[in-house]
Amino acid sequence: MGIDRSNVDALRLAWSWGLEPGVTQTTPLVHDGVMYVANPGNVVQALDARTGDFLWEYRREMDERRRSAAQMRSLAVYQDLVVLNTFDAHIVGLDVRTGEARWDTPVGGGQEGYTFSSGPIVVDG
Repeated sequence: MGIDRSNVDALRLAWSWGLEPGVTQTTPLVHDGVMYVANPGNVVQALDARTGDFLWEYRREMDERRRSAAQMRSLAVYQDLVVLNTFDAHIVGLDVRTGEARWDTPVGGGQEGYTFSSGPIVVDG
């Protein structure tokens, strides 16, 4: 049964989740019953999509004075990884089950000033 005009008024809030402070333009991603949320400040959280229960969090080290301005717009899932672009111009692969960083690749060549705010694109693996 889908949502349509005849039943939309019966919908009720199932759960809610607060985000980290800062600029937010995120699109949550749901995969295999888990909602992955990109938060400001290079923070990724995994929640049970049905219950809203907290599963894990990845919090990248960074200058706390810049955290609220470090926005992340989206994430990608590929195989058993959550892939994110970080504010300090790295692409990171997190384990979907634990949030542990499995790899971390700098993209800016270490040059000061490079940032990412867009989400990653996974093409052909």
